[in-house]
Amino acid sequence: MAKVYKKPSSKYIGAMYNWLFVALSAAATAVIVLVLNWLISQYVLDPLLCKRMLASCGSSYGISGNIAAIAGGVIGTILLLRLGVRRAVLPPIGLIVLTWDVASLYQYLRWPEAVISLIAIYVLGFILFVWISRIRSLTIAIAVSAVVVILLRLILFI
Repeated sequence: MAKVYKKPSSKYIGAMYNWLFVALSAAATAVIVLVLNWLISQYVLDPLLCKRMLASCGSSYGISGNIAAIAGGVIGTILLLRLGVRRAVLPPIGLIVLTWDVASLYQYLRWPEAVISLIAIYVLGFILFVWISRIRSLTIAIAVSAVVVILLRLILFI
């Protein structure tokens, strides 16, 4: 009897609607990060750090933003895995490193400005790093991601 080989189906990002789903996943992740940041700051870190009037009381929003960014990276990885993105862990890691300590900057913005700016950063960052993660070689994809993160940190946050 003859053996039949089936070509494995590929769900990698290629069609336009898949890029739209990546952008929507990024926007959802950004909103989750903002909500988690506020919740962690209000109900966990402020009562712990500000109860005794510690010097680190003013930095609780930045610390909670970093914790929320890590949680958002985990959520973003899960969403990208559900979409079938190749190397789904690379975009959230790149975005976590890129947006590290951004919460200390947007705590001074009004909430609509913070929401819109963080959604824009996450959508553009997810699309950029998903596009970079399509590079065939993992080593080159990681190296390109590292160079992009360093350049964007230097350009945007200094």
